[in-house]
Order: sequence, then structure tokens, then C-alpha cells
Amino acid sequence: RIPELITSPVHDGVIETANAPHPALVHDSGQPNSFLLMTVHGYAQPPTLNARFLDKNGRTIFGVTFSEPELKTALRGTRQNTESRPSRLVPVGLRDRARR
Repeated sequence: RIPELITSPVHDGVIETANAPHPALVHDSGQPNSFLLMTVHGYAQPPTLNARFLDKNGRTIFGVTFSEPELKTALRGTRQNTESRPSRLVPVGLRDRARR
């Protein structure tokens, strides 16, 4: 499965009816004034994607890290079950190491 990361809301209200149980749910805090900060470490070995859910003061509510092999495995599993084209997007900074 491809990880799905959702955060809401950035404002101070929480919609209680939006709390729908799901078997793949990893974390739900129902925290007002929160946001998702994603950081990609492209030069690490293996490259990683770090996702942190933060409150309005910048404190981490929840965090998770995925390695490139984990994400590639998840993508392969998804492509077997759906018709999709490979992405042509290249993360900025990974295009040309000489530019850094």
C-alpha cells in the first residue's frame, strides 16, 4: 500500500463526524491547529521521506519515516492492481547533484 498522510485542520475546529474508522489507520489525534511537514533526505543511504504532524507551536504530535525501498515496494504493489503511468516528476535537488 502507498502510505496516505492526511492532516486537518489548520484552523481551531475539529469536525467529529470526519473521524471515520479505517483498517489502515495508523494515527488519528483530532488535533486542532495542526499541519504536516514532509522532509525528503535524498542523499541519505537509503533515501528517506520523513513526515511529521506538528501543532501550532511546532511540537511533533506524530512522526513516521519511510525508506526509498519501502515506498518503491508500495508503488509496485499498487501498479499491479491499477492502470497508471509512471510519474515524470523529479524532486528538485535530485536532478543534478552538480547544482548543489
